[in-house]
Amino acid sequence: MDMRTTLALALLLILAMPTFAKDKHPDSDYQDGTLVSFRTASTGSSCSNQGQATGSVDDSGNVNASSRGSSNCSDDLVRYYTIRSGDSTLVIAPVVVFRSVLSNQMPGATFRMRFDGKHVFVKIGDKESKFSVVEAK
Repeated sequence: MDMRTTLALALLLILAMPTFAKDKHPDSDYQDGTLVSFRTASTGSSCSNQGQATGSVDDSGNVNASSRGSSNCSDDLVRYYTIRSGDSTLVIAPVVVFRSVLSNQMPGATFRMRFDGKHVFVKIGDKESKFSVVEAK
């Protein structure tokens, strides 16, 4: 690697450091939380359709045609978690549905959490998931 490439990479790393540091939150930003319960609810359904049509015309002008089609529908599901921290009880839903740190937890599980004014972030070990607040009780 030549000197200019090395300097460019070093500069890039130096400029990126504040971004990496900004993504880390000190332990003081977090408070203890407990999973109270969870439920899964349908928010609607999604359907997909497929179809195929074929046809032919013979020398006399007669038309033969056939068609096939199929539809597949499934419920759109979301999991709602009721959590407690101190005197506050919240119902939250994951922003990214299938990647929640709470997805394999049972009621009574403890975690660390923080609130940025818009979303709740739940941390278990070194993994953290972003949640929307659905209801404050």
